[in-house]
Amino acid sequence: MLSVSNLKSRVGSFELAVDDFTVPSGELLSVLGVSGSGKSTLLNVLAGFLPMVSGTINVGETNVADLRPEHRKIGVVFQRAALFPHLSVRQNIEFPLKVQKRSDFDEQVQVWLRRLGIEELDKRLPHEISEGQAQRVAIARAFITGFSTILMDEPFSALDTETRASLRDELRTLVTETQCSVLMVSHHLEDAKAISDSVMILNQGRTQWQGSVTDWDQSLRQQSPTS
Repeated sequence: MLSVSNLKSRVGSFELAVDDFTVPSGELLSVLGVSGSGKSTLLNVLAGFLPMVSGTINVGETNVADLRPEHRKIGVVFQRAALFPHLSVRQNIEFPLKVQKRSDFDEQVQVWLRRLGIEELDKRLPHEISEGQAQRVAIARAFITGFSTILMDEPFSALDTETRASLRDELRTLVTETQCSVLMVSHHLEDAKAISDSVMILNQGRTQWQGSVTDWDQSLRQQSPTS
């Protein structure tokens, strides 16, 4: 479970101060808002890439707010896959397990290659695969760690309509099966409605709305002039 309280950060003149929130195990929270609202800032603060002024970030029972990013045990999937260009698909996926000095990485990599449908790509380099395939590699690399919390920064934005629909369905299945807590930054309402359990809307660094995806969908329907 990911639980955040009293989170405040300042980056230049931009101030982030979000309401407390929790992402239970096996659920996905989508963070929405216009450009500049603080979505990516929030993700980077949670990951430890940006400093915070105050607050707690609990991963399970551990407050990781004062830990370096590599010690937080939080997986991150970026908008672009951010794969190591000189490593093959297999080597990209196994990289975090080698960092963890795991001895079972061959077996685990094969499981995740199969799970994401990219077995035939294992020897290819990142420039030899499509963006959709690269995002599958990035997702496999994040989930293979076994971390209980995964952060995703607009993971479908560079994909075509068919690929994004397929990949988000696969992601929803992974969240349920692995019981990870996933926070996904997005500007795409359809993605959020399709796979989220809850939604947080940011505006100028503040929480404008927070609740279940069902309540959010009902709110959107009430605001629609055709409803």
